[in-house]
Parts: sequence; structure tokens; C-alpha cells
Amino acid sequence: MSLSEAKKQMLMPSESADLLLDAQAATGHIIDPSTNQKLTVEEACAKRVVDIRDRDRLLKAEAAAVGYQDPGTAKPLSVFEAMKKGLIDRKTGLRLLQAQESAGGILDPNLSVFLPKDTAIKRNLLDEDLYRALNQSPSCYIDPDTEREASYGSLKKRSKTESHTGLILLPITERKDPSKLMFDGIRKPVSAQQLFECGVLDKPTFNQLPKKPITVPGLRGKVSVIDLVDANLLNQSDVEKLGDGRLTCKDIEDRLRSYLKGSTCIAGVYDEATDKVMPFYHAMKAGLLQPGTTLELLEAQAASGFIVDPVNNHYLTVTDAYNKKLFGPEFKDNLLSAEKAVTGYKLPGTDKIISLVQAIERGLVEKGHGIRLLDAQIASGGIIDPEHSHRVDVKVAYKRGCFNEEMNKTLTDQSGETQGYFDPNTEENITYLELKKRCITDKKTGLILLSIMDKDELESTLSNRTRKRRVVIVDPETNKEMTVREAYDKGYIDHDTFLELSDQECEWEEITTTAPDGSVELVIIMDKKSGRKHPHQQDQTWIIIIIIINIKIIIIKISCPSYMFNYIIFNFKNISSLGSIVREIIFFTISPPKTLITYSRQDDHNKNYHIHRAKRFNQ
Repeated sequence: MSLSEAKKQMLMPSESADLLLDAQAATGHIIDPSTNQKLTVEEACAKRVVDIRDRDRLLKAEAAAVGYQDPGTAKPLSVFEAMKKGLIDRKTGLRLLQAQESAGGILDPNLSVFLPKDTAIKRNLLDEDLYRALNQSPSCYIDPDTEREASYGSLKKRSKTESHTGLILLPITERKDPSKLMFDGIRKPVSAQQLFECGVLDKPTFNQLPKKPITVPGLRGKVSVIDLVDANLLNQSDVEKLGDGRLTCKDIEDRLRSYLKGSTCIAGVYDEATDKVMPFYHAMKAGLLQPGTTLELLEAQAASGFIVDPVNNHYLTVTDAYNKKLFGPEFKDNLLSAEKAVTGYKLPGTDKIISLVQAIERGLVEKGHGIRLLDAQIASGGIIDPEHSHRVDVKVAYKRGCFNEEMNKTLTDQSGETQGYFDPNTEENITYLELKKRCITDKKTGLILLSIMDKDELESTLSNRTRKRRVVIVDPETNKEMTVREAYDKGYIDHDTFLELSDQECEWEEITTTAPDGSVELVIIMDKKSGRKHPHQQDQTWIIIIIIINIKIIIIKISCPSYMFNYIIFNFKNISSLGSIVREIIFFTISPPKTLITYSRQDDHNKNYHIHRAKRFNQ
């Protein structure tokens, strides 16, 4: 594993890991041992090989390889030159130069090559004092096992070379729990805990003994509490409370249950007709769900942590769920693939495990499919980090560099690409979160269930009809219909009137919900231009809307009686209610019409056109 990961898992002291990471940066690259890649500091941060919080320190160390920037010159400065100008202190410079010497020589940032010390002196990369200091092999680093100062060369000597990569790896012995650390007594071994309890070891000394990392159970494995701090799920004070017994691992598990265990995904189906709870696959067999919808909902479960048995309230891996017949063989491969969103995707050619977001970015998972799985993860508790086996909030994941700004916008936008789930009741494509909001909670188990409406008794029908309102003008000489544009081009109306009439043309959608008895329960009018929705309360609402929309025209008609156009929304052919008659009376009362310009309403669903003609009246 990387040095940064070893530090996170408390396998080595933080100071020791930080110094060794500085040495990597100062010799040219940060190394990812799992992929055998050499990375710049920025690349290592982006790929999460190092902690983003170490970025600034590592960039300073990296300057030993690429050169320090001097405000007075454009030429990059070597470590020695930076020391002379006071940009770094002598202790830091000696430590970085020792790492460079062990890696192959003193690095010339201008030539970008390692040079022997004798050549480095000639090129003013060293002086005699630094030359002698390096020859003495000073202890500039910390041995992670003994926690004592050591030279970089001595650490390399006890390291091992990995056969298939050629990388030099530093072996780390397991750090034991101090309570189980044993010492030789007079006649028998004695533990550090016993020595502490009898007062032989004081508390500061006991706390400084090598400690085994404190872990709690995660989605698939153990999770270090240090990593939970890194994910903003715990505070550093919580770790201290764990250390002195004021907080237990069980307390942490209970507090972070939604991040470490289970899932708040949609668990199954509730059939209103039979009052039964059933798994998705069984609902499909009963004809309540289509196969495609069933697979999508099962994939959402698998990608969110577990396949759920809603009847017995069990959370299972895909393999265990298959053995318990929660789904059939036709779905097995798809669900095993979706489960990798939890366990991680293997990077081809390496043993490195990457997350779902990284798999999408590398093309291992099709983007649309991957975003649908991520949508389910986020709605079920957060993005899953397969490397550390816990969930992370979207905002925290973005700040940690888990994905770029474009992906962040996609995941936070609750429309478009994230509307990947199908509501079997309304036949709409919506987000997973919206689908969850339409579900019910099982009072016995607390599980979230998708309620399937009773087709015979409770099902309502939806009909959407797109309508257009168009102004139609009739040529008084030819009796032919003209559009507003044609009337303006022929000089029948002036420019201001053209703009007024054009503004009155619009397109809207009527969404009608009809009950089984045939009665209309709800009509919603949606302006397709603005996207706004308004409840439609038949005639009374229309009268108010007509007056509001045409208030400017009404004022003009009152102030200018000779105005030649009378704006009418619907002519007498459309009168079918008292409200329609009132509408007409309102407009005819305002001013005697000279020329009638009427609006046509086009129903795109059944292609019926209501054509209204304007007729010219004699003066």
C-alpha cells in the first residue's frame, strides 16, 4: 500500500510517513505502488494516492526536483541555491538532498537529471560543507518500527524489492494493542496494561506505546476510525474519547449506522390489492412490475450495499440473495456487476480497486448506467468508498477530489441524466430520491416499500394534451386566414400591434387525472415556455386568467375606443358553459368590435383544430 494509506491505517507514525512522502516528491515523483505509477503531486492528489491536506507541504518538497521559484529570476533554483537565498532551512535542505543522493544523485532542476556529488559541486549544486554532511549519513528520517531517527539509506537497506514491479517497499511490522504488549517479568511475562494499572507505567508513557488501529465494522470490511475522521464523519476528539474509554466502538457504530451498515434503499413492493409485501422479483412474477423496472430497482439495491429481503428484513450480498431465490438467474450477472459499486472495480492490469465514479471516468462503466447507480447510492445514504468500506457525503467526496466539477453538477442536478428510474404507477421517469418520496414505510420493519396501486379500484388515469393558442387574422378582401406575421407584412397591422399579438401566442400542456368513475379529479395546466404548473379550476379560473393576461389590452380599449382590434380568447363556437358566455360579454362590453381577431386552440393529441375567423364590420 501507499505511504499515505499506511498512515491512515495507523500502521506507521504520521511523522515518519510524511517525511518519506516528502522524499518521494523531492526525488521527482509520488509513487502509487498498487499501480506502479509515478505521479506529480497534483496528479497524486487527484487520484487520492496522497491526502489532499498534504498537498501544500508536498508541493514545497517537489520544488527540490523541479526547482524553486525565485522572484528575482525566471531560472529555477536548486536545493542548495534555495538554501543560500533563505527559501528553505539547512535541516530541510539536507534531508531532501539525502533522499536525492539515495535515489541516484543530486538532482539538477535545469537539466532534470541526477548527478554524482563531485559533479554537483562543479555545477554549484553543493558546497564542501554539504558534501561532508551528506557523507556522514545524518539521521534525517524516522524508522516507523522503532520510531527512532534513521538515515534514508538505512531505511532503503532494510526495504525489499517487489519482484514483478521492481519497486522498493518498506516492510512494516504489526503495531500491537498496548494492552496486549508483553514484557519480561521476574518469573513470567507481564502486559503493558498491567504495568499501567499498577503504576509502573504512567499514562503519557502508556499512550506513546505502539497502538493497533481502532476499527469498526463497515459495509464489507473493517473501517479505521482515522479514515472516518478523514471523511468528516468523526471528529478528532471522538478518537481521543475512544482512546481513554469515554466512547466505545459500539457508540460509533450506532452513530454512523447509515454510513457503515445497511441501506435506506427501496426494499420491495407493497401490493395494495392483496395487502402483501414482496421482493421486486416476486412482484415481477405476479405481473406488478415489468422486467426492466425490476432489474433497475434490484441494481439500485445491489449498488447501495445489499439486496433486501423485505419480508424477513434481511440485508444480503448478491450471492446470498440469489441462493435464497430473491431473484432469478437471468439477473445474476447484472447484479454482480452492480455490486462492484460497493466492493470496487479492479483496474485492468493491476490489483488496484477503484470506486464507481473512477470507473465511469476511466470508461469501465457506461456513464448513463453509472450515474443511475450513483443516484441510488446518494439517495440511500451517500457515495460508497469501496477502498474504505463506508459511505461519504457528496459534498465531502467532491472536496476530497473523488470526482470533477462536471460530475458534481450532474449528481446534484435532479433532472436530465439522473432521472433514470420508472414509476410504475404514473409511468414517469424520475430520480431515485423522488421515487423514494412516493414510497411508504413498513410499520413493522421500517423498510421503504414501493406501493403498487390497485388497478381495479384506485388507479387513476392520466391524459396529457398539448395545446397551442394562435392568433388568426382573416383578410377582409380575400376572406383567407393569415398569421400575425403575414398580416404585419401586408400592412394590416402596425409593429406595436404585431408585438402585442405575437406575445399572446403560447403553448401549454393540460394534464388531466381521471378517476375510475369517469369524473375529472384534477387538471393541471403547464406553460411549456416557462415550465410553470397551475391547477385548472375550469371557468372561474379562466375568467381571472383572461382578465390578467389581457389587462393591458383592456386598458387600451377603455382609453382608446376607436382602437380597431378586439382581442377575444375564444369565440362563440367554443361557448359551452356559463363561464364562456361571461368571457365574451366582458370583451364585447368594453368596446364595440371593428375587426375580430380570435385565438385558435390546437390540440396536438387528436389534431382537432378550432378555426376562428375575424370578420370585418362596417363603420
